[in-house]
Amino acid sequence: MLRSLFIDFNSYFASVEQQLDPALRGRPVGVVPVMADSSCCIAASVEAKTFGVKTGTRVADAKRLLRRRDKTTRSTATGLG
Repeated sequence: MLRSLFIDFNSYFASVEQQLDPALRGRPVGVVPVMADSSCCIAASVEAKTFGVKTGTRVADAKRLLRRRDKTTRSTATGLG
């Protein structure tokens, strides 16, 4: 009988945003509670992680890490690049 189940939600919420909005697919996405430089990412997509953005990364630091890439910041507080 199964008594416990481990679910890995690493990048899950960012992946959901990418599924809901096809324009975000293949782009670095970070989910943040409030779009403010002092806020932090509660989830980062696989694409964002290749640039060094991880869960807990401050938005200001994520923007700095993504400056290497042609990026646009979305007002929906989900797209980081």
